[in-house]
Amino acid sequence: MDLGYAGATEPVHVHGSETLLAELIGNLVDNAVRHVGTHGTVTVQVARGDGGVVLDVVDDGPGVGALPPEVLFQRFRRSDTAGDAGAGLGLAIVKEIAERHAGVVSCASPPGGGFRVTVRFAAARSADAVR
Repeated sequence: MDLGYAGATEPVHVHGSETLLAELIGNLVDNAVRHVGTHGTVTVQVARGDGGVVLDVVDDGPGVGALPPEVLFQRFRRSDTAGDAGAGLGLAIVKEIAERHAGVVSCASPPGGGFRVTVRFAAARSADAVR
């Protein structure tokens, strides 16, 4: 598996709870790693954009099948692809944490496979922001 990072080389700041933001990132990376397979690629991308910070976690796994990606943010919802053994809570937790930080989360699953989750955070307002 290829797990990589692309994006900002200098710190970007998000105002919020370091613990919760670490949980958000952990859930996104864990989801991607579990679903991509042993020869897949997962990329975490961080960039400044739209007056804030944009976090993307992208994989080239099987995607979510025929489900509309937005339903995956509901508790206990999972993809309908083979081998999905999760409880269906990871993306619901991601959405709740993002919203607590005035963030917006979205996802996309192209017809050819793969999955992308994007979290957009407002610009940090103070020096005590989380890096």
